Amino acid sequence: MFLLASAVGAAAALIVALAGYGMDRYAFPYVIVATTVLLAEVMTSAEHAVQSGVAARWATAALAAGCLIGVQWRETRTMLIDSAKTVLGAGEVREWLSHPGYARLQRVVPQGALMLARVEQPFRLDFSRQTIWFVDESGGVSPPPGMPLQQGAEALGAYLIERGVRYVAYEYATEARYTREAYGFRITDPATNPWCRDQARNTFAFQDHLCALGDSRRRVYDDGRCFVLDLKERRAGDGEEGE
Repeated sequence: MFLLASAVGAAAALIVALAGYGMDRYAFPYVIVATTVLLAEVMTSAEHAVQSGVAARWATAALAAGCLIGVQWRETRTMLIDSAKTVLGAGEVREWLSHPGYARLQRVVPQGALMLARVEQPFRLDFSRQTIWFVDESGGVSPPPGMPLQQGAEALGAYLIERGVRYVAYEYATEARYTREAYGFRITDPATNPWCRDQARNTFAFQDHLCALGDSRRRVYDDGRCFVLDLKERRAGDGEEGE
């Protein structure tokens, strides 16, 4: 019952903090734990439940588990089906994970170096070759004092260098699947959740800064889809000497 109360309390806190956004995602860690424990409780035999005087608790647990599973059923069903497909097609997955474009761009970065990546499918990068910091929601989590996303490209470049990031990979041709055409409405639509609006504003700023740095820093790799920048080296004719 304590876990059930915790799950309900966490869900309530998330509703307030997120204004109801993404509850199926952000409440899942609490809900799945509470559901699992409650199901274990339900699996106790009815005879034992009656004999121990906890029939009411057994019934409550069953009802709560049913409600929790019902709320998350679509997401849970999708997750379980996708997980089963992954297990059954493990060989195909290993082959698919090998991305020739990502492999080429990683070869130009020294092995073991720290690289920041903003690409469509980061899970297809070889994380055994480099230390990779992947940017998903720009500015959501970053070393203090945080990415200076509203201070221009040079401020961002200096921030990254100060934290040991020399190489940056960006899939600019597709804007890492976060385009203004698809998500620009999140900034202008007054009905957009504030979290989504800030996410869009920060992401567009971050990607714009990467493009600006791509004009001022040396591209050690560019295949027309992705580039890799050396933040410590300026492009010829930029007017400033590299470090």
